[in-house]
Amino acid sequence: MHDPVFCYLQQHDYAVGSAHKYFTLLRKRYGGVTLRSPRAVGVIQDWKEDVQRLKPELIFCRGDWLKYYQLPMMYDIPYILIEQDVHSLRTKLKIRQLEIEREMIENAAGIIFTSEDHLSYLRDMQYEMDNVGVIHLRPLKQMLAWAAKPKLPGDKNLVYAGGLVKSGGGNYGYRNYKSIFKDFVKAGWTVHIYGSKNQYSTVRELAKNKGIMAHGWIPYEELLQEMSQYTAGLQAYAKEDVNDRQFNYTKYCRPNKTWDYLAAGIPTIGLYAGNCAKIYVEGGWGITIPNTDRSTLENIELPSFPPGLRYEQVMECDLPIMERVVAKALKKKAKPIVVKEETEGEESDMADVRHLWYRLEKPVIENGRLLYGRGRRIPMKEAIRLGLVKKEVVVKEKIKRRVDKKKARTEKVETKPLVDEKGSGGFKKAFEDKDAKPKKRKGRGKGKKKKELESLHSTLQVIEKMDKKEE
Repeated sequence: MHDPVFCYLQQHDYAVGSAHKYFTLLRKRYGGVTLRSPRAVGVIQDWKEDVQRLKPELIFCRGDWLKYYQLPMMYDIPYILIEQDVHSLRTKLKIRQLEIEREMIENAAGIIFTSEDHLSYLRDMQYEMDNVGVIHLRPLKQMLAWAAKPKLPGDKNLVYAGGLVKSGGGNYGYRNYKSIFKDFVKAGWTVHIYGSKNQYSTVRELAKNKGIMAHGWIPYEELLQEMSQYTAGLQAYAKEDVNDRQFNYTKYCRPNKTWDYLAAGIPTIGLYAGNCAKIYVEGGWGITIPNTDRSTLENIELPSFPPGLRYEQVMECDLPIMERVVAKALKKKAKPIVVKEETEGEESDMADVRHLWYRLEKPVIENGRLLYGRGRRIPMKEAIRLGLVKKEVVVKEKIKRRVDKKKARTEKVETKPLVDEKGSGGFKKAFEDKDAKPKKRKGRGKGKKKKELESLHSTLQVIEKMDKKEE
């Protein structure tokens, strides 16, 4: 009996985020194949062929706002969600978006959460979940196999590593740290920033301010060693220009930074840190500050902790939770993958469909990105792929129109005779009302009546020719 084949829908080649940690742990334990795609939109189409070829018994995919879960659902393959963030907790969703979130959660064979509060929130939403586990975003033990760098001169070198934005507002306004960094600089600190991938322009913009140093993105394992040379790390959320919903979201998440600075061997400074703070405060490797007043930042007393603690706070400690979720998910056996092949008739019908167009009544968003704008015309085949219209409906309508058109050409049209058969060959008045009295109308002279008679005569000649041709 062969071991089950697992697939991991990771997309990006670079190692980043929660999926990288979880998938690394899973591959080390179970093996499997990681599916990637160079595209930002429509990645599911790129993965179909691999899924059909591999026939996996279980698929792992990220949740939140992504729709990767739809791929295993296409082939009735059980899937486990890695739910780092909950979309409806951070953003006010429309009815259809909430339906997608419910479909994603309730059809999962298992779900891994990064935060207990995320699990509680979805249970309060009355989502049905019978196989869940909470595994914190701690680093893997293998990511700690390096020697610490010498400390930089001075005792006020602060490092921040993670996502950030240039200004407040929007879904990620709580990552606007500009004023926080400036307050630390005023208090004598030097701030070092390592932004997320593709955020170097934002980092450089912040580094134009005195006392803020920009650093390029580096892989996670190298980042941990790089941060070991600093005095402390910052785990914070901005409060200025952040709406209540966004700030409330920051209280429930458990980001990588909750343990990253511990893994780097430096203490953590927390500011408006939500439920992360109790992890490193009670763990002994961090403190929290109430504000960024100069007097507060000038008198920070950092904790000291035993070096061995960083080797205890690793993701391998939660491997039994992962194994329990996987074992239960595997009980939901994957059905055989059936790829429907088009018959010759269907191919010709779809050939007709290729010449049809569909005008969008609303924007199309795929995998969280705008694919097509409202009012745009797209090929009917693309509209069918997106689920905006059913292929069966389009094909049947096309066939019906084709049949009706053919029938109209071949069917003989019955007409009433325009010649008075009993009379002397004069023209018979159409739709004549015997009881009605003739009305005199202005502007209808003899010339106009003559033209109408000539027109009727020519029409009669055409009909007679058609009748002779059919005979």
